Amino acid sequence: MARPVNADAEATRRKVLGAASLLFAEHGVDGVSVRDVARDAGVSLGLVHHYFGSKDALYQAAIAAMYAELDPLRAEFDRALAEGGDLAALIERVVRAGFGFACAHRSEIKLMMRTVVDTGEVDARWREAQQLPFLEQTSALLAPAGASRRRAAPRHPEPEPPGDSLRPHGAARASAGRR
Repeated sequence: MARPVNADAEATRRKVLGAASLLFAEHGVDGVSVRDVARDAGVSLGLVHHYFGSKDALYQAAIAAMYAELDPLRAEFDRALAEGGDLAALIERVVRAGFGFACAHRSEIKLMMRTVVDTGEVDARWREAQQLPFLEQTSALLAPAGASRRRAAPRHPEPEPPGDSLRPHGAARASAGRR
């Protein structure tokens, strides 16, 4: 079959990737077939294989696209942190920025969380490449405010460890008698 004259390869690839991302977010990688993706994208099964080769490659492309879509969150946090202020104000601005961003990017957040729900963790490749650098950068930006708060806060004695107070009534006496 010849390629249509008005075909836009990049638009078709994005359509397939968008359909795959939504399906993977909703059903997980094991709950989605390449046929499902082709059907939802309105393309042939062969076209999905042409662009992505395999279901795993399609899934990895969907995850990569998700992280690319979430990447501007770093800029949102940078703006929230650049305003300065005390630690409580910084944290409030960062949380508000993150929540607003998550609301605007629900399908991407859902795909990320779906991976965690299905496997119990984030894939090590993505954790190392995306999440850890992001968390380290955000921590580094928050650290100066936390340090100034610690310097300004009055020192309080450390609380006593709970010891036997967390044992059920009578358990402390019973264990004391066995020593």
